[in-house]
Amino acid sequence: MAVGLVCGPGSISQRLLARFPGARAVAVDIDPVMLAIGRGAVGAVDGRLRWVEADLAWRDWLEPEPLTRLYHDLGRLLRPGGLFLSGDHMAYDPALPTFTRLSQRVLDKQWTDAAFAEPGIETAEQWWEAFASVPSAAPLLAERAARFAGKRRQESPPGLDVHVAALRAAGFREVGTIWQVLSNRVLLAVR
Repeated sequence: MAVGLVCGPGSISQRLLARFPGARAVAVDIDPVMLAIGRGAVGAVDGRLRWVEADLAWRDWLEPEPLTRLYHDLGRLLRPGGLFLSGDHMAYDPALPTFTRLSQRVLDKQWTDAAFAEPGIETAEQWWEAFASVPSAAPLLAERAARFAGKRRQESPPGLDVHVAALRAAGFREVGTIWQVLSNRVLLAVR
């Protein structure tokens, strides 16, 4: 069983289930737009993917203490062999300041609207504008606005070292990066 928290449209769950035909996954998010897209595009994958709408106190759960509690809760819920995937920007260890500066410089250059617009790739803002022009999107966007009112992204989320230490303390026997572009990574934790 794999659990994807703040799963968006479920792309990681979809890839995991395609790669492991016997696996099952739970995709959890608060964003009704992303959940609707995921349910519509990915579906239930022959009953192997369950979508759960839940507020994980997004603005707070990235702080080290709530993050540690969350990982301990997951450690109790997942049976041995269960998988947990976490994809996010996870800063380098403070002992690697050059890596941090390089990563930030590259991400600041590559992940801007201008960088996407130059080769003709739709920016996030353009995508949201196009989505908002679809009449049936109005209820989803209204619900999304209500759910995210007052929430803000943490400016300096815990780094990789905090995530790995918290997962190991929660009883996950294997924790490692399975995908990475600079500080943007996906961690796999095996219970």
